[in-house]
Amino acid sequence: MHGQNGYCHIVCNPLSTAYFTTTATDRLTVIDVLTNHRPRRFVVNAEALGDVEAGGLSAVRRRQLAQVPVDVMMDEAMLQALLETHLPGLGPQQRKWILDATAVAAYHADVEFPVVRLLVCDDAPQCTLVTEELALCWVHEGRH
Repeated sequence: MHGQNGYCHIVCNPLSTAYFTTTATDRLTVIDVLTNHRPRRFVVNAEALGDVEAGGLSAVRRRQLAQVPVDVMMDEAMLQALLETHLPGLGPQQRKWILDATAVAAYHADVEFPVVRLLVCDDAPQCTLVTEELALCWVHEGRH
């Protein structure tokens, strides 16, 4: 991409294949690819709260996050504003955990776009939680 390193994501099914080249390969980008780069959506719900707890977010921060409107789909600007209001002084790693968890929860709760249930990937950590199941492609499975 204009002399910059990029990442190729391939999304396919038995009928079609789409290739996406991105500048990042984080969890939000994986969701962007799976949703054809439509505007990002976020939701604070039981799934998101469980994921941030499993990720190590402190009990104090989880209680603060629970003050954000629950089960309300929001865009990134709205979520960021609510985080500034309800979780002042949030560190970058904590913010990433919250953004990832609420984006995954919104993806799973989507009723307008098909949600991928099985993702075949290279076992990258950013792919975990995005789908119900992960499978290694034959090339990556051969490494083990």
